[in-house]
Amino acid sequence: MADEPALLKPALDENLPEIYAMSLEDWNRMYDLIAATRGLIARDIFALTGHFPDPEDQGPNPRMYRAAFDISTCTLPAGMVIRQKCDIDSIIAIILGNLPLKPNFVFDYFMLADIRHTLNSNLHIPGIVPLHMIPNCRFGEVEGFLIRSFFPGLIGDERLSRQKNKNYVSEEFLRPLYDLAIRQAANNLPGDVSRRFPATFGNEMFRAAGNAQDEAGEAHAGPAQQSAKRIPGQYYPAWMADIQRFVEETPELVWAVGMILVLEKKGMKNTRDSDHLPPEEPLAIDGNLIDPRNSCTRAIRRLLQPFDIEGFEPRRLYLDIATTVSASITVDGEERPVSLFVKTEYHPQIMNHFTGMPINDCELWARTSSGGYSKDEDAHLGSLGGLRHDVREPGELGVENCQVYPTSKDLIYNLNLAHKAKRTSPHKIISNWKTERSTFYIPLQETFLDASPAHDIAIRFESRSEYESYPYIHLFLPLILLAQWLVWMENPIY
Repeated sequence: MADEPALLKPALDENLPEIYAMSLEDWNRMYDLIAATRGLIARDIFALTGHFPDPEDQGPNPRMYRAAFDISTCTLPAGMVIRQKCDIDSIIAIILGNLPLKPNFVFDYFMLADIRHTLNSNLHIPGIVPLHMIPNCRFGEVEGFLIRSFFPGLIGDERLSRQKNKNYVSEEFLRPLYDLAIRQAANNLPGDVSRRFPATFGNEMFRAAGNAQDEAGEAHAGPAQQSAKRIPGQYYPAWMADIQRFVEETPELVWAVGMILVLEKKGMKNTRDSDHLPPEEPLAIDGNLIDPRNSCTRAIRRLLQPFDIEGFEPRRLYLDIATTVSASITVDGEERPVSLFVKTEYHPQIMNHFTGMPINDCELWARTSSGGYSKDEDAHLGSLGGLRHDVREPGELGVENCQVYPTSKDLIYNLNLAHKAKRTSPHKIISNWKTERSTFYIPLQETFLDASPAHDIAIRFESRSEYESYPYIHLFLPLILLAQWLVWMENPIY
């Protein structure tokens, strides 16, 4: 008789406690109750799994329940005050030809290597090779705009492959670039400008090196002091054209042929020049502005004041525009700010609205976490969270990416860190839990507790698009959409 097939165990544990729906306020109350009546181990089990004993049964084997987060009581009520404002947070431009600098502004050229300005993170701009994969360095600055030079000719260069940071363009390259091209081009500038340029790269290295003495009294080089070589805007085009000519004529600089400039300025949100009201209707018809004096256009022109906007190459200038939505309720005649959150079930509709991509595609991407979409849960509450969508093939709106996030991220946001935020890791926790608890977890908990009475959470809808698209995006969001997308809670609850 043939052996009977072994019974397979079910892939999922079907012997789970009964689901108990609760709001986040109920969850907080249960968390404290379990800690007080059952101890810290039971509290931590509840925090990690949602499983908790029947609070009415204090016996040794109480009935268990499984908490399920319920947001049905958090919908935006009638009478809630909803506010919207827009800003331009960042500007990026790719310069394949000439930088359209106005004559009355100054270009500050920096000649020494500085790894702090090397771009290593993705700018999320389409291209055959992403910009952050091309070796680059700071080339100059204009009124707070950082201008990097990128060298496609150095991609895969054996000398860079030996470096820890393979994007870093070191003195080995910048020395001949200066001596054989940039300094030669400076010879054609007026005397009061050209004399600011040292005769050789080595001369500048000597000037810039700091002097320090060790205990034996011996001098040695300290950190280099960067000094800008200032070029008035009326001379910049000819100087840059001469640099390109010398590069193309000099065999030792073949790696610098095809140099690209990328202009970038970040962190402009919540400034007077950046803020503007969301337009209620598109600002243009067939590319022609209806009212050139609208607040959005004026904000963009203020921020790009050093440049002739029409001089940028078509579809090479990008804007990060955001709409911030906040809310408040009236209690006993007093207006009180509240915290807002995004429902993850509406991520496809949000992507469709801000990118113009087909809703069927957006639903597929959200369901399968594909197509450049990723979810960013709030406190691991699966039904609430922000999103990021890097659009692989932008549609008619020209939106390259969009992201939605709560302003509570500001509490742990840190541009100097790898993930732009305070984080720990399993390795750190296992290696030294005592230290991580005292230096990360406890301060993190205190930060959010301290923020509770003082910080209401707004939602930012942010997208990066081509300049040509700005008249058609980030219009006033209809309240009927916000009522679908968002929920609210009083600040102390979250």
